[in-house]
Amino acid sequence: MLNNDTKLKEGHGTKLPAFHVSNLCKYYQMGETKFEAFRGVDIDISEGEWVVLLKPSGSRESSFLNILGGLDSASSGDVFLGTLI
Repeated sequence: MLNNDTKLKEGHGTKLPAFHVSNLCKYYQMGETKFEAFRGVDIDISEGEWVVLLKPSGSRESSFLNILGGLDSASSGDVFLGTLI
């Protein structure tokens, strides 16, 4: 699970994150079997911040990045790009 302690605050010199991901889940249906790619992902990425995903091959990093980039949709959860308000 990805976590980051960046807080969502407006004003007081704290910027909103460029990406805010909350409780993100992705499932795939294969016949009658529901396959869980990932669940409960929470991360805030600030503008200019570098982020590295270090996972073994096949860990669904591409699925996560495709959701962030708007190329795929999440099964549940929230992804915000830019200003939240």
